[in-house]
Amino acid sequence: MTAFRTVLCCLLLAVAACAETSYPVTLTECYQRTVAHNPEIQQARLNLERAAGAQLVFAARAFPRARTQFQAGAMQGSLYSEKPAPFAVVGSDAAQPLFDAGIPASRRRGALEVILAQQQLYRVTSEQLYAMRVAFWQTALARELARIQREIAGYAAANEKREQERLAIGQIGKQPVWQAKIQSLNLQVDQAHVEREQRAAATDLALLLGESVATGAVVRLPVPEGKLEYNPLTVDSAVESRRALAQRPDLRWLREMVRATREDQRMIEADLFPFVTLAASGQYVPKSGLYTRAPQIVTGRDPRTTEALGGGTWTWRMGDNGAIIGASRRVAARREAMEVTLRRLEENVPRELAALSGAAETAAAKMAALRASLQQAKELLQLAEQRVALGEATQLDYRNAQANLLSTQTGLAQAAFESELVRADLDRITGRYLDVNLKVKP
Repeated sequence: MTAFRTVLCCLLLAVAACAETSYPVTLTECYQRTVAHNPEIQQARLNLERAAGAQLVFAARAFPRARTQFQAGAMQGSLYSEKPAPFAVVGSDAAQPLFDAGIPASRRRGALEVILAQQQLYRVTSEQLYAMRVAFWQTALARELARIQREIAGYAAANEKREQERLAIGQIGKQPVWQAKIQSLNLQVDQAHVEREQRAAATDLALLLGESVATGAVVRLPVPEGKLEYNPLTVDSAVESRRALAQRPDLRWLREMVRATREDQRMIEADLFPFVTLAASGQYVPKSGLYTRAPQIVTGRDPRTTEALGGGTWTWRMGDNGAIIGASRRVAARREAMEVTLRRLEENVPRELAALSGAAETAAAKMAALRASLQQAKELLQLAEQRVALGEATQLDYRNAQANLLSTQTGLAQAAFESELVRADLDRITGRYLDVNLKVKP
């Protein structure tokens, strides 16, 4: 059964390899491609354009309003002329708010709409760049693990060949050969699993870059350039905490949301104050005699004549019945919830940085310990090979030495990856993804 699984995995890998092609990318190139082509960032840019229109809607509350109506047709009957006669009437009215308590809040809310869209763009950009960076290093880790698996598989293949040669000259029986072959097949299965993980990570990276994974029948996947290496990192919690509170895009977005909801509440409560407008209206009747023979409804105003009126209007809502106050309280409750979330995130910044500092120290200690044991693990594997060749050790001893070297090399790669994750998290927490060198612009 194990042999069948191995053959099946090898066939799948061979078929996939024929339909795949790769292209190298650096981390800097990935930053640029993500900013330019990531679909989430592009959607945030479109929302910024929409916000410019929304700002105009908010500002329109202070603008004058005017409309014109035109009626034309023919009239006949006892109230009109005895014969059908055409008529035409043009009416218009205009109003300009003189006092509206909601206009200042509306203007500020319109300006905040654009600021909110900008901060949302920065927030989405930071999130997508962070996700891309994690996918980049996951792909690099999977590639490094695949390389380690191939190296260990090479040792296993050489061991199997050596046991076959010993069997051919009659030094050993078939059991050591079978054991060596099983070890080699198991490593091939593990190698297929790691290569599948590498392909999945590269696919995630390509999607975050906003690039098409499939081009016809060929699958194009990015491959990180360079080698996954460990670089020591020291986190200054005090300095980084100040930077995070000032620059982190999600915190800045929440602060602007709190301001926006406060202006929304003021706009709602403006209906409790008087509303004064300057109004004008007019009516033009080209031929008043054809319009109507109806009596005057208002003394001094003949509906058959052309007229123009002007003046002011004053309204004050004296009763609320809970409609305005209720809406105001809902907005206030939403604002208070945002303020609670904002305070919680701000208070979590020092704790997050402290956790990152501890993770960096752990990765450094892990790397130092594994580096010290790597050479020893290689020497133990060489010694096991020699002892197996001399008949002083079994295949179990060789497999243990092999697994020890594999675990040590895998641990080194994992420690380097964890160190890069700490760096990525540090840049996310402190808002460094929006540095000027990335050229993140609305």
